[in-house]
Amino acid sequence: MRAFHEHNETQKSAVMINELLAGKTMALISDAGTPLISDPGYVLVSEAKKSGVNVVPIPGPSAIISALSTSGVASDRFGFLGFYPANNQHDSKPFKPLPTLTKPPFFTNRPNAFWLVRKIYNLS
Repeated sequence: MRAFHEHNETQKSAVMINELLAGKTMALISDAGTPLISDPGYVLVSEAKKSGVNVVPIPGPSAIISALSTSGVASDRFGFLGFYPANNQHDSKPFKPLPTLTKPPFFTNRPNAFWLVRKIYNLS
């Protein structure tokens, strides 16, 4: 097991791709969701594919898909807006375009970000 995050992704990707090309098998997993969806992994997957490494997804739980599938809103299209910027706790600018969207928007956030729930509730 190795630490793999936004601060070391570029340097570790090169090492990992060399190991993959040498025949090693590995999995990229995340403790917070699906790799590449608001998590590191883009550099590794992109470079692996360029190098001819076969990349296979392992389906798993997704908070966004779970929420969407039980929300009762149309689920044929939706907008994934990533993590709500933590430095915008007192700023409503990221919410301004939401009324003009034609599909349900989804932000993700950390479990202890109760301030975001209050902000959304106050905007409705």
